Amino acid sequence: MTIQSDSFHVVIVGSGCAGLAAAEVLTREKMDVLMIDENPVPGGQLLRGRGPARDAASRLDSSKKKGFSLIRGLEGSGIHLLSPARVWGIFDRGRTLLISETSKDGKERIREIRAGSIILATGARERFLPFKGWTLPGVMSCGAAQILIKTHGVLPAQSTLIAGTSPLQMVLASQILLNQGRVKGLVNLSSFGRQLNIFRNLPHSTPKILEGLVHQARIWLSRTPVHFQTGILEARGKRALESVVTSKLDHKGRPVPGTEKIHETRALALGHGFAPNVELAAQAGCSLSLDRSKGGWAVAIDDCLETSVPGIYGAGETVGIAGGKKSLIEGRLAALSILGRTDPELLAQRKREQDYGVFLNRLCRIPKEAWGLVHDDTIICRCEEITMGRIRRALGDGFETAGILKKATRAGMGLCQGRTCGPMILDILAALTGNEGNEIHPPSSRAPVTPLPIQTLLRRN
Repeated sequence: MTIQSDSFHVVIVGSGCAGLAAAEVLTREKMDVLMIDENPVPGGQLLRGRGPARDAASRLDSSKKKGFSLIRGLEGSGIHLLSPARVWGIFDRGRTLLISETSKDGKERIREIRAGSIILATGARERFLPFKGWTLPGVMSCGAAQILIKTHGVLPAQSTLIAGTSPLQMVLASQILLNQGRVKGLVNLSSFGRQLNIFRNLPHSTPKILEGLVHQARIWLSRTPVHFQTGILEARGKRALESVVTSKLDHKGRPVPGTEKIHETRALALGHGFAPNVELAAQAGCSLSLDRSKGGWAVAIDDCLETSVPGIYGAGETVGIAGGKKSLIEGRLAALSILGRTDPELLAQRKREQDYGVFLNRLCRIPKEAWGLVHDDTIICRCEEITMGRIRRALGDGFETAGILKKATRAGMGLCQGRTCGPMILDILAALTGNEGNEIHPPSSRAPVTPLPIQTLLRRN
């Protein structure tokens, strides 16, 4: 197999807020920069979408306004953008990347990229609290529902029920209403009082709060019901989602008998916060740290945003969940570090955004008691169809770490390699065994870190 090889001063993996901000700084210094993203267009999840919806979002959020400006600035900037493409391995102590890119004829080919430095800005993914029936067609993540609306202009259904703990609930509801859809209701696991804690983050979070109030006002004006301290018991349907059963919860997170309610709906969007994408960093040999105030396992970095592997830097959600503004700041700081510089004001701004991130991750956290209430027949690992009952039995047999549990049950060995069930299993271990901190080993990852057709490896270029 012949592999095309190229060299760049800096390779940025991810074209979201962090990647875009880093690229802007580096190209000003006339550095040869390659940006790689698995999506066909730059921007990541936060900056996804075009047209009037994008403009409205820009007016509400300065981070989005800056992000969209960076995207517009890509043309003519000299940045090499490779998308859609996937990095499936980093080798040679962080100096060589193997990527697969899709050509115009739809075929994938392998390229070898040599890098002076690498910035990992691989973003995050959503996390979930599973329940019986959550694998039915029609049940999706809040992010997936946003992709339908922002990228394809399609509503999840005529009427959508939204559930979880994430502030993304309000954003999605607002977007559905703006696109002439209906929201069946918002089902929030948290209490109303817990949601009000965001005001403790004033004054630094004022723009976020104002944006939230705009979304909330739209929800109120549409008379969309909001159910606080309420959980989902079950999703029902023969071949696809038809209805969702909810219940009020007591102060320990247990369903209150007699408060069950059936919601007829064809779409249910779920979101319980986010977990950093750390697989590529782990495969490259970068150290990870377990910090629930950052969303779980995150890439460990020093004050210069450099990882434990010299020449590899981390920025954005992959080093800790805190939103778009922190990502923009860290992208710039990582680029400045590569140039041998720093910026005290940016460091101070980063600290404020990290403080907001601590609150955000606490707000989204699923109560430990909720995991004890998950029924045995509920699927946890969708790829391998591993149920909660099977995991409970494995824990009873003494398999009480993520690695051993994976070997005993195959949970996390499927096509997604634990990207969906991995954060859930971490929460299950903490809730049912008390094992966390040093007792839980970091997730391992080997190349290829994303599924790769064998034909791609065998094909001669």
